[in-house]
Amino acid sequence: MTATRVLIVDDESKLVRSISFALRQAGIDCLLSYSGEQGIAVAQQQQPDLVLLDVKMPGASGLDVLQTLKANNPNLPVIMMSALDATQDAVRAVKLGAFDYLSKPFDMDDLIQLIGDAMAERSPVPDDSLRESQQLEQAVLLGSSPVMDTLRAQFERIAKSGARCVTLQGEVGVGKAVVARELHRRTRGPDAPLVELNCATLAPDQAELELFGHVPTQAGGLPRRGLIEMADGGTLFLHEVEALPLPVQTRLMVFLDTGCLQSVVKGGGAVDAQLIVSTHEDLSDALIQERLRHDLYLKLSALPLLVPPLRERGKDIELLALRFVHDVAQRAGQRQITLSRDCLDHLLAYAWPGNVRELKNLIERLTVLYPGAKLEDSDLPDALRGLAVPQAQTIEEQMRDVERDLVLDALAQARGRKGQAAEKLGISRHALKRKLRKLGLQ
Repeated sequence: MTATRVLIVDDESKLVRSISFALRQAGIDCLLSYSGEQGIAVAQQQQPDLVLLDVKMPGASGLDVLQTLKANNPNLPVIMMSALDATQDAVRAVKLGAFDYLSKPFDMDDLIQLIGDAMAERSPVPDDSLRESQQLEQAVLLGSSPVMDTLRAQFERIAKSGARCVTLQGEVGVGKAVVARELHRRTRGPDAPLVELNCATLAPDQAELELFGHVPTQAGGLPRRGLIEMADGGTLFLHEVEALPLPVQTRLMVFLDTGCLQSVVKGGGAVDAQLIVSTHEDLSDALIQERLRHDLYLKLSALPLLVPPLRERGKDIELLALRFVHDVAQRAGQRQITLSRDCLDHLLAYAWPGNVRELKNLIERLTVLYPGAKLEDSDLPDALRGLAVPQAQTIEEQMRDVERDLVLDALAQARGRKGQAAEKLGISRHALKRKLRKLGLQ
């Protein structure tokens, strides 16, 4: 029987060597990595049976690495290691898909037992279609930034609500179509029909025919089913809905209110279709400019889901870049590129006007031009090469930022009442006042 291969990812080199020595004594093969970025690369190249992952590391944190690992291989068991002050992050990691966690310092016998338990419970490798859908869901919601936490929470609530009309808002290239397809999969199932239409590409006299079909008025005329009827039992996804002509918006509003449609095949009747629409502009502007009916505006504004721009996602940019490095190379049959720390820092500093689409296109270009190479910032396009990269924060600066965020969060929850905020923080009102002065918040 082939020995279990465990990848150990921790920035403490002495601890990594100590763990690997104990595991090898127990007949377990070990792969060693001393950073999150290196751990992701080793996991992609060596395909370990299990990963032992530290929660807190410089650069890509354990939570960031966990999400990338699970996105690339949802069936991979990951055991988190945490110091006592990182237990909360370890618990969150379990919610994100980790098998379990151990608090440092831990007994090696406990670790070996936990590895055995994880391997015993490892589920069979899913078939290709299931693996693809699992990876898609992981990729869509990849990231640990606050804006992505918000998106994930809203996505889950909407997916469970059974809502018939959802509006996706966000800039061009943020991934609205991918979110829409995942929402369809979660609410209607992968086998239900998903019908897509870009309203901005249609001539005014074509939109009504495409959506509602055609009932012949003369004998011998051929009926044509509309896209709404074709989406029965599934989802109709309309890109750039504000581009629909006003008369077509009127008919669409009637359908949304009644759920009924004059079918070209079976006559009038109910059509069970979920409507997802997307837009890259503020729909209130379209309303003011009289390009959108007021009643349809109200309907579409009832359940919006904002897909954030890439520039607001912070370290998620690094996660997505590493994910695209893996996916692009695998799909193209090329050797993976490696992005240096300087290269990643330039990606983080760039504003990404084309959002996720622009990032993916860049990784595709670099993979074709430099297959298998380790890339430096000098290999990037001119627009990224000339950026001023911010210096890394000191530990003191990072701690100050964390403290500032905690204080602001407590004040927000207490609606500005300092007494209640102090109570939430577990300090006296006078101590809170001192902190406010120290942090420049008063």
